[in-house]
Amino acid sequence: MGLPRPTATTEGPVIDAAIRAEFARWQAAYKNRDLAGTMAIFDPAVRFAFQGSPDADYDALRRSYVSDFGAPAASEWVATIDEVLGSGDLAVEFSSWKLLDRSGVVQAHNRSMDLFRRNAAGQWRIIRSLNDPVSPAPKGSRTMATRAGIAGPRTSPATLTECPRSSASTGPRSAASCGAVSREV
Repeated sequence: MGLPRPTATTEGPVIDAAIRAEFARWQAAYKNRDLAGTMAIFDPAVRFAFQGSPDADYDALRRSYVSDFGAPAASEWVATIDEVLGSGDLAVEFSSWKLLDRSGVVQAHNRSMDLFRRNAAGQWRIIRSLNDPVSPAPKGSRTMATRAGIAGPRTSPATLTECPRSSASTGPRSAASCGAVSREV
């Protein structure tokens, strides 16, 4: 049956609130090491991009979280949602993610762009995720890509600053067109 469609005058705030609620549920599930709850935000056809690595699909992400939840929790991801834009059944969310160790020290800082699609049940699910490092993870850390067995070459900060800007993109988000890295743990 699904949810009633918002009107044109209320669509933006309704979508914004729905996407923020999905991320709040994801963060709670991740913190509680709830695999089903963590995976619920992803569409079965998701593609998750890491800089220098092949795209990960739903099964690779699941393997990554299984591996992560099998080890003692040493860190936590904290997100700041910068902006949500949406219309109809599509939305894009821009955010900043910080990986904090147990003492609250930032271990990694990523920017993320997630494309959501509303499914037939009215649920918003990530269909594409592009992640870009603001600061690299400490040497030897286990990234989502290495846990899932799909890691490519590591990227230095110098490489990131040389990323060409597309004429079609502007502002700080243009770096996402150059690749992505994982949400590291």
